[in-house]
Amino acid sequence: MKTSNCIRIAWIVGLFLSGTGESFAQTARVLSGYARFHQHTTLYDRTIKNNERGVGVGFELLWNVSPHLKPKIEANSMIFAGKKVLYLNPRGEIIDGKEFVSNLLIGGVYQPNKILYAGVLAGPSFLLAKRYLTIKPSVGVFFTQKQKVYLQMALTNVYQRDAISNQNFGYLNVEMGIQLF
Repeated sequence: MKTSNCIRIAWIVGLFLSGTGESFAQTARVLSGYARFHQHTTLYDRTIKNNERGVGVGFELLWNVSPHLKPKIEANSMIFAGKKVLYLNPRGEIIDGKEFVSNLLIGGVYQPNKILYAGVLAGPSFLLAKRYLTIKPSVGVFFTQKQKVYLQMALTNVYQRDAISNQNFGYLNVEMGIQLF
């Protein structure tokens, strides 16, 4: 991932964090921020043996504008590992495996009660110095009604359509989030 992409993501997160202070009045918090830690397993990819599993960290913001529907933005960075198998395209060119993937996703969450939620996010993923459209449906559960810690399961699909192949890149995330504010 290029340094300029990292700087853009840092600016976006910084802008959202700048408006998250809570006033002295006892009003409901408009934004909730969570640090995220996740493990992921690749389900399908053209170089699946090179990036079978990995770990990552991230940050997310939830806007508490409604008790049930909440806009959400998240930024994640992941490291993939696996066997180093040489993959070639039909022209004999090397197909690189994924080692580092970052994404910036925006979408919404439906929360029928204070414990369960489901959401869909979309946005760009950055891998192999390119940008690809990503869709991420998820379901999760908060451990308490105060919503301080959650466990989430998500399927991330990266539409990696290019000159090498038309095969998408998809991985299953198991994520844990801890509320920062």
